[in-house]
Amino acid sequence: MVIGAVVYTQPGIVVDTIPGLTGCDTIVTYTLQSELPAPSVVSIHCPAKINLIANPGTVPIAVDYALPTAETDCPCPGLSLNLSAGPAPGGSFSNGTTQVCYEAQDSCGHVATCCFSVTIREVQPCDVKVNGCMRYELLSVTADPGQNLTYRIRVVNSCANKLIYTAIQLPNGVVAMAPNNLTIFTAESGRQYEVRNPNFSPMYSIRFKSTTDSIFGGMSEIFQYTLPAQSAPNYINITSRLATQVFYEAHLNTFYCPIGVTPAGNRDDSAVSLPTSRLRVYPNPTDGALWVDFPNLDQENQTWRIFNSQGQQLLLKAVTETPGLLRIELPIGIPNGLYFFEGVNANGKRETASFVLMR
Repeated sequence: MVIGAVVYTQPGIVVDTIPGLTGCDTIVTYTLQSELPAPSVVSIHCPAKINLIANPGTVPIAVDYALPTAETDCPCPGLSLNLSAGPAPGGSFSNGTTQVCYEAQDSCGHVATCCFSVTIREVQPCDVKVNGCMRYELLSVTADPGQNLTYRIRVVNSCANKLIYTAIQLPNGVVAMAPNNLTIFTAESGRQYEVRNPNFSPMYSIRFKSTTDSIFGGMSEIFQYTLPAQSAPNYINITSRLATQVFYEAHLNTFYCPIGVTPAGNRDDSAVSLPTSRLRVYPNPTDGALWVDFPNLDQENQTWRIFNSQGQQLLLKAVTETPGLLRIELPIGIPNGLYFFEGVNANGKRETASFVLMR
């Protein structure tokens, strides 16, 4: 509104003086009020619907979409844009279709809305097995440039009791390339698990043992490990132990899985090493003469032992002298294969290294 050559856009009281042509001036008091909604047209345009394919076990995923655009012909400045339904840009979207809606409101009091859909389709697992209240899903098998295979397995515990550990079968004599033995595996959930690689009970396996509270009541966890290129099992035996000392077992088939591509750097990202071991054995493979260097044990009164891939002890000896370089002649009668050297000091500190006997 224009009063006395001044434009007013806000409610209030305005006093104006109109000069008289003869005699006294005229004083006029104006009370300005907003007439809402004032005549205006608001338009809003949402982005097109979004359809995404997600790898198994990666849902929910973050989706970063473009914000809607809005316009108005309201003479008063100001146009607000508010999210009325669904996650904001960069938010997490679950499997299925999610409706996202926005509302635009101008200063004249008019509102316009628009909506669009975000659809996430998670690729189905390669194989699923259910045993009682436990569900096992082989999500994917991928290969890196060296053709080393990474397996991702989701464990769903619908039981009332918490998971103590899950052990996943390894091919006989094979040690997983990642995660390493005695490291902490941090799952995508943020929960942590202590790794035994290899583990010998209840089978030759890689074991993920919960360090604190674990999954129960429908919660799930994704475990990941990498095998060397020459190892490609058709079947994987998997066993879980719950807090009631009850075991649940299943067999997953791998031949349903197309081999995908392991993302660069993904193999070792989920494992954080505990204090590094400097125990070394060489030559590896050996033809029977084995040299062992274990400076990290750094104490006298040590013992060492050698056991095979089934966990059977073959040699045991006490070492009373200062630790350092040790030469071991392996017995003639033991067969070729994978073996483990373990050194233990007086305080119970252990370090282990693997080697292959090939005569």
